[in-house]
Amino acid sequence: MIDATSDPVEAIKLAIQREEGAYEFYMRHAKVFKNEATRKMFETLAAEEIKHKERLLAELDNNYLSEM
Repeated sequence: MIDATSDPVEAIKLAIQREEGAYEFYMRHAKVFKNEATRKMFETLAAEEIKHKERLLAELDNNYLSEM
């Protein structure tokens, strides 16, 4: 659980893991549906999770790991 006392690096790492899990969830479900619109919706959602992960990685690199 993340709260005000959480280490920012650990919080970001947890968020990255959750984005990866969400990506896998959406891609797994994209393969299930034969309806093209539904499949594309899940693929689009998966792509958004990759963007979120990239944003979190940039935050980690630019604001935390560079300080070490």
